[in-house]
Amino acid sequence: MSKYLPSNLLVAPFLAIAMVSSAGAVDLLNEDFSGGDGGFTVISENLPTDPWAYDAVAEAWWTDGSEKEAGFGVPNQHTRLTSPELTVDENGGYFVIFDHRYDIEAGRRFGGLWDGAALYIRVNGGSFDYVEATEFTENGYNTGALIGAHVLRGRKAFGGISTGHAAGTYITSMAGPFGFSAGDIVQIQFLMANTQMER
Repeated sequence: MSKYLPSNLLVAPFLAIAMVSSAGAVDLLNEDFSGGDGGFTVISENLPTDPWAYDAVAEAWWTDGSEKEAGFGVPNQHTRLTSPELTVDENGGYFVIFDHRYDIEAGRRFGGLWDGAALYIRVNGGSFDYVEATEFTENGYNTGALIGAHVLRGRKAFGGISTGHAAGTYITSMAGPFGFSAGDIVQIQFLMANTQMER
């Protein structure tokens, strides 16, 4: 999904994102980014370098998290990739499905589980809600509770190295079903959260 270390590692792009109903009849989103960035937007907080960026050659979004030290104790280094607003046409349970690969610090330096990436969902302009590990039905979060100074502190996330990463292999993750009603406005968001070690 993404990665962070103060040294260079391979980037970790998304290949495809979909939101489909449990009945398979209605797709809210079916995006492989082959025709552009899909209208996704980026917001970053306290991130010195390398927020989410669209790569037209790879036809994918990616982030390096941060390649630069921002100073000890700097909290809340976030970069958020957010979908356009999606209008629900039919009541039902919907799944979020996405292809990704990642190489995220998550404990390889100084011990502990520091950095991670997670999925969020917003309905009808409310807050973006963290998708819990138990809501994934395929290839969900793989860390324990993170200890970094960011919003994922105490929560599980994607971390470490995804299966087949060195060979360029992508994994498919699926979460849901999420119950939406006709007329709901839905957005999905991918958060990469980084921290600095405290003195």
